[in-house]
Amino acid sequence: HWQETLDTVSGNEAKVIVSVDKLGNFSYKIETLSYNDIFNAKLRDFLEEMKDIEFPPFEDGELFSMKAIFKDILE
Repeated sequence: HWQETLDTVSGNEAKVIVSVDKLGNFSYKIETLSYNDIFNAKLRDFLEEMKDIEFPPFEDGELFSMKAIFKDILE
């Protein structure tokens, strides 16, 4: 789902804590955003879309969380 778009600019980066609960529900908390409003909007759209994805339930507790770094990289 996270993909290159026409507005991709290398160097944009955001830090997000992503979580999946024991029912398989996705949630997130943005820690830092980039200085690029287009990148930030693309990231928020992506994260909101992920809420509609069915994830396997996390069975080792109430909540699985990890920090993810989202970047735009032109190759």
